[in-house]
Amino acid sequence: MTRNVKAHDFFALVLVLSIAFFAARDACALERRATPSSSPTPPPAEAPALATPPPDEVDVTGDKPGAVSDTNTGLLESLKPNGEVSSRAQRCYKLISDMKDNAEKIRKDLAEGAKEITRLIHFSDELCKNIGALANIWPADKDFRDVCVTAKRSALVLNDELSQSPRQFSHVRWAFEAMIQDTFKLRERAKELADLEPKPTATVGKDGKIVYVDPVAPPPDPRTVRHDAIMLKGEEAANRVKKSEDAKKDKDMPIDLDGLPQMDDRKGGRQKQ
Repeated sequence: MTRNVKAHDFFALVLVLSIAFFAARDACALERRATPSSSPTPPPAEAPALATPPPDEVDVTGDKPGAVSDTNTGLLESLKPNGEVSSRAQRCYKLISDMKDNAEKIRKDLAEGAKEITRLIHFSDELCKNIGALANIWPADKDFRDVCVTAKRSALVLNDELSQSPRQFSHVRWAFEAMIQDTFKLRERAKELADLEPKPTATVGKDGKIVYVDPVAPPPDPRTVRHDAIMLKGEEAANRVKKSEDAKKDKDMPIDLDGLPQMDDRKGGRQKQ
C-alpha cells in the first residue's frame, strides 16, 4: 500500500513539472513576439554600379556648338573706301565685303553645331569664287596673285574638311583659323592696291548731276612699245631657226625599212649617203 502511494506521488510530481515547463516555454514565446527585435535590420543590397566610360581625350565630332570662337572673325574688319574711287577699286571693295560676309556665315553655322552641311559648303565655295574674282582685277601683279593663291588654297582646305564624313573637329577648327588668317592678309593687300588706283574725275552729266568718270589711261611709252616689238621679233626669228635646224637633222638621217638609221660599215660609224 505504501509503495503504491509513493509511485502515485512521483507521477503527480512529474506531471506538475511538465505542465510548469510547457507553460513557461509558451510565456517566453509570447513575450518574444510582443517585444520588437533590437537587432538592426540589414540594409538591402545595392545594385552594382554601371561602369562609366572614360571621357574622350579629343573631341573628333566637329558638330558641337562652340566649334569656332566668336572672336576668330574679328580680324576681318569692315574695309571701306575713303571718298570716291574708280570702278576697279569699287569691284575690289565689293569683293572684300563679300569675303567678310561669307566668312561670318561660316563661323555662325560652325558655332551653332555645323548641322547645315550643304549651306556650309556653299558659303566656302562662294568664298573661293570671291578670291578668284579678286585675283582677276590685277592679273599682272604677280605678288598679289601669290597672296590670292595662298588664300584660295586655305579656303579649299576648309571646304574639303567640311565635306569629310565624319568630320574631325580639330581639323575643321585649324582649317577655319588658317582661312581667316590668309583672308585677312589678302583683304589688306587688296585695299592697298585699290587705294593706289587713280581717282575718278567729277563731271556734270546731261541732267545736271555730278558723275564720276574713270581717268583715261595714259598712252604707253613709245620706247617701251618699240622694245617689246624688237624682243618679240627676236623670239620669232630664234624659233624659226630652231625649227629649220631640226628639220635639216631629220632630213640628213636616212631611215631604213626597220626604222633605224643606216650606218656605214667602215670604222667611224658614218651614215650612208
